[in-house]
Order: sequence, then C-alpha cells, then structure tokens
Amino acid sequence: MSSVIKVDAIKLANGNTPSTSDLGLKSLDVYFWENNNTQGGSGTSLITSGWAVSNEPNAANFGAGMSESSGVFTFPNTGIWRLDYHAFFVHNGNDGHVAVVSQISTDGGANFSDGPAATGGNRTSSDPQISAMAFYLMDVNSTSNVKLRFQIQSANPATASKIYVGFTKLGENS
Repeated sequence: MSSVIKVDAIKLANGNTPSTSDLGLKSLDVYFWENNNTQGGSGTSLITSGWAVSNEPNAANFGAGMSESSGVFTFPNTGIWRLDYHAFFVHNGNDGHVAVVSQISTDGGANFSDGPAATGGNRTSSDPQISAMAFYLMDVNSTSNVKLRFQIQSANPATASKIYVGFTKLGENS
C-alpha cells in the first residue's frame, strides 16, 4: 500500500514561513548558458560569456548566490557543493563526440585542471542531437582560491545549444 502526501505550503510551528537555513539548504543557484557555440575539428573552447541566472519558470534560486565573470564562477561561501550540469548538442553527423568539461582551480584562477565531464556521442547523421549530463561533489575550502569554469570539446563540428549548471551547497567542510 502506498500513500500520497500533498503539501501546498510548509510552515514552522509558529506559523511563519521557514527560511533557507530552516530547510537545511544553505545556498541554491541555477545558472544556464543559452548560446550557440560552434566547434570545429578537434576543437576545445572555454565558455567565457553568455551565462545568466536562470529565469526558467519556477526556477528556485535562493541563498548567497554564485558570481560569474568571464566564465569563471566564484563560490559565495565554503563547504561541500554539488554541481549538476546538463548540455544539449547538435552535431554534423560525422562524429558526434562532444563534452562539457568542468575545470577547477585551487590557486585563485591562475591554473585550471580538468574535472568531471558531461560527454555524449552519436554517429547517426539522421539523429544529430545529443544530451549529456554529469554531477560532481566539490570541497570548496576557500572562496578566494577555488574557482570553476567550463570548456566545450568536440571531435567534429558541433553546436552547444544550451547548458544548465546547478550549484547546491550540501553542508560545511569537515
């Protein structure tokens, strides 16, 4: 036997609406990039522009908020963060290997190393659409030193039509 619980509103015992800290979430921001970025050959390119705070219907953005400049994201506070990213691509039908690679810096953005990638592939020219997603748990121990950016990689020409990135703070550093 199963049950269904329907809730229209959550209230504290005193009748007030709970704050984000009452709910256990410290910060939640969703950013999306919606711009065509054609890749050629064995191309790689950094996503340096086009990021915006999500204004999708019912998007739930709250907390201190991520900041972004020239494609480099800065975390608002330290802690354990979950990153979710989902990309939609269209390829030319020759070789549809595409990826959005997270790149992480621990020295304030002077150097970046590849992190997890959302990758996909499809060699069928009759269905050139690819969707790829990934998630990553990240220990942000310094808001000055830990930075994040994204890179597109493609084996042959492909267009990234939309990329969603979600940032959720799960808890404090140990």
